[in-house]
Amino acid sequence: MDRRPASPPTPQTPAEIDSLPVHHPHAAGIDVGDRTHWVCVAATPDGSPTTREFPAHTPGLRELVAWLRRCGVTTVALEASGVYGHVLYLTLVEAGFATVMTSPAFTRQIKGRPKTDRLDCQWIHRLHSHGLLPRSSNPTTPRRRSAPTSGNAATSCGSRVSTCSGCRSRSC
Repeated sequence: MDRRPASPPTPQTPAEIDSLPVHHPHAAGIDVGDRTHWVCVAATPDGSPTTREFPAHTPGLRELVAWLRRCGVTTVALEASGVYGHVLYLTLVEAGFATVMTSPAFTRQIKGRPKTDRLDCQWIHRLHSHGLLPRSSNPTTPRRRSAPTSGNAATSCGSRVSTCSGCRSRSC
């Protein structure tokens, strides 16, 4: 008979989640999109709304980073399922934020709740502030490509020789 202690139940409702201790009081949650990113923070210095939409282009990313700094954010969780989150992730890391990219599977809404980008970023913020979001990917870690099949095939660094001149490896 298995005598392992029972693990605590996973919180299922917003009230259960809110009853948990806050691990990241200066957290932000971002719902990543192809045209805009929705961002939620705990509080703003001027009392303005805590949820904002930013364009996904470079000036919009700069504005987003500046706003997060003004709000005192130190850690950010992104929900991104495609390539749109990679540039944002790298921008946030470069700006000095502790950044977690998580899968939408970990941020699913509770059944029956309406789903909008604004509500999603608030939900991501809530889960991240309580430490409930695991890191699901790190866009800065290169993925290993398979070795070339012929001596003249391109290596992952773009060299078209049998031995990659950049790393001196045949399986670059």
